[in-house]
Amino acid sequence: MASFSVMSLNCHGFNAGTAAYLHRACKSVDVILLQETWLPDVNCGKIGEFLRDFDVFHTSAMEHKLSSGFRCGRLFGGTTVLILKSFSLNSYKVVTNSLCLSAVCCQFKGGNSMVFCGVYMPYDDGFKDRALEYEAVIGNIQGILDRYIGCKFVFGGDLNVTKYSSSIERVMVDDFCLINNLRWRNMRYQFWSEL
Repeated sequence: MASFSVMSLNCHGFNAGTAAYLHRACKSVDVILLQETWLPDVNCGKIGEFLRDFDVFHTSAMEHKLSSGFRCGRLFGGTTVLILKSFSLNSYKVVTNSLCLSAVCCQFKGGNSMVFCGVYMPYDDGFKDRALEYEAVIGNIQGILDRYIGCKFVFGGDLNVTKYSSSIERVMVDDFCLINNLRWRNMRYQFWSEL
């Protein structure tokens, strides 16, 4: 496979403005990772309406809140992986077991496969359970790596932690990267594997 380009964006809600920005920015992009789409499953089709050249794989974090009937507070979560339709021979959604992740496996000529995973890690809302939630999501990401041995991986999104912080969550990401031969790409919180 030749080179490819990936774009990651924290939407703070997918709307017409976000769609217009993506439409302009995605002219030379093969994969788009979105975080904080704030879309329930019933509305995730809006993304594909704006970006018709991409296959859309969405995970909503809103369903539980909406089904509870309790509709106050801030919207949150939701991740989407968009794959340019001409990018691979076949793309399919990977089971992530997490509302914080969307993952897609792309199959290419020659039998090569690559998994793209969009991440929106739990944010620091002041509750002590954040570290447990964070660790659970890292465990789910590890599960994806373990199930797709032999594939290349790209993880991107919002880790909700900085690379040089002293938080336990940063240590978790460092340990995860070390164990899996991954590296943080830069101070923008992305990492990649040089396998």
